[in-house]
Amino acid sequence: MKKTAGPKYLPAKTVLYTACACTALLCTAILTAAFVIPFIAAIAPAFTSVHEEESQYAFFSVIKPAFFTVRLAFFSTALAVAVGLPAAYLIANKKFLGRSFLESLSAIPLCFPPLLVALGYVSAFGMQGSVNKALMKIFNLELPPITFLYSFAGIILVQGFYNFPIVMKTVGDSWKRIPKEMQEAAKMLGAKKFCIFRTVTIFQLLPSLAASSLIVFLFCFFSFIIVLLFGTVGSATLEVEIYQAARSTLNFHKASVLSLLETAIAVSVIALHAKAEKLSQKNTGISFSNDESGKDDKNGESFLKNSPLSEKIPAAFVISLIAVFFLLPLFMLAVNAFSGNAEQRAVRYMNFTFANFIKIFSQKSFYVSVTHTFQTAFSTAVLCTAAGTAYSFALKRFSNPKTIFRIVPLLPMAVSSIVTGFGMTQFIRRGSPLTLILAQSALYWPFAFRQIMHGADRIPKEIQEASVLLTSRRFDRCFSVMLPLCKTNMIGAFGFCFAMSAGDASLPLILAIPRYDTLSLFTYRLASSYRFDDACACGCILALLTAGVFYLSSKFSEKNL
Repeated sequence: MKKTAGPKYLPAKTVLYTACACTALLCTAILTAAFVIPFIAAIAPAFTSVHEEESQYAFFSVIKPAFFTVRLAFFSTALAVAVGLPAAYLIANKKFLGRSFLESLSAIPLCFPPLLVALGYVSAFGMQGSVNKALMKIFNLELPPITFLYSFAGIILVQGFYNFPIVMKTVGDSWKRIPKEMQEAAKMLGAKKFCIFRTVTIFQLLPSLAASSLIVFLFCFFSFIIVLLFGTVGSATLEVEIYQAARSTLNFHKASVLSLLETAIAVSVIALHAKAEKLSQKNTGISFSNDESGKDDKNGESFLKNSPLSEKIPAAFVISLIAVFFLLPLFMLAVNAFSGNAEQRAVRYMNFTFANFIKIFSQKSFYVSVTHTFQTAFSTAVLCTAAGTAYSFALKRFSNPKTIFRIVPLLPMAVSSIVTGFGMTQFIRRGSPLTLILAQSALYWPFAFRQIMHGADRIPKEIQEASVLLTSRRFDRCFSVMLPLCKTNMIGAFGFCFAMSAGDASLPLILAIPRYDTLSLFTYRLASSYRFDDACACGCILALLTAGVFYLSSKFSEKNL
């Protein structure tokens, strides 16, 4: 009798890899659904019928905040470019003391929540801020002389300086990679530096300048906390109007119309960016997605020795603006955290006190909010990293994936957290920690995808072809070859998503989860109740958490490169 061959079993390692890969792909599908379903729920009320009188009134109530939002985002972006472009020139072409520090500021918009920047500006330039107090004491004034903060110009100032490091870093890295041959040829023909910049360099920088401007515009367009704190009557943005219509007046139709309009504008901006990228690649061969690191940071000529006075004066002016409107608010946030009223100072040395921190640490709600923050941020970071990894590896399977698959990660960039939160409340009437985690993950996983995809794109084609000889099983190749090569990008993506989740106060605010305050929402409640010293102390703790995780993940990634 012939012996029949027994059933063939897959190796245990292959089964494990397959299960992990399927779980990651399932995470991607769940997060896609967590984005699509709330968005449909958010815009659905816009298609319900309303009375004619209400529709006429609704038109003006929608157009006014839309125009205000676009105008605010445009001028904020213009300010960020006006400050970021000269700063990019300095870090790319000059050697000076503090150059590395200036370049390191690019991490602030990524790991420092907008709420803390707003608190810093209140501490420095508010009615009872340090600058006003100093001026009132020096010039014996009864009223604070600086009142710009709570105005249209004040919001532009805060948003522009908060986001200028994005322009500085993106354009600066591109500036370092520009070949010097064309500039040297122009010099030999007698062209001056500004003429070379105007006719040659600016066109080489256009891709990175457009990319960074788009990011800043979207950040300012979706700004919520800063406008909520500094906005005046009649100066509400679309985000604030959606929040008020959804949570205060319960006008879901208006909130839905505003959500649809806001998303349409954001999609138009992203489409314009995609078109500009295609034209740029066609005309200059430079892509917006080219984010390779720049050349050695030690390049460039000495700023103090070799730069003319015509460069030194504008550079000193720009650095002074950065010091006053970017560094000073952050410094005053820490100063206010370690100061307080005389009767509150229990532990004191000169004007230094731990009273605010002691007060915060004595509240049970603080420890609860810290626990909630770690729960939410860790879960969100894990989901985002898993989904980003799965989608990156899935796209790498195809040499030329269809456009729709490349568009999917861009879609959450066109929808704000307030719109997503509003859709969640329409779909699930009562918020929960799970809805918060899903909402944040649905919005943040594209950021993880872009970071991990960058690592996957850098894997040499020879290694990918050699991995086929190692094993014929696709999942084995992913876990044995691609995953180890992308682990540094995954760690960076995890830290970035953790910091974004921990610093987010918008989604927890609109979801209004009963007895579930995160640390950012806890800080916002302190600030909104005018307990600014306590809010600054809590903000310092939040800053240490977000910046610490971001820094550790970045350092670990660099160490393992």
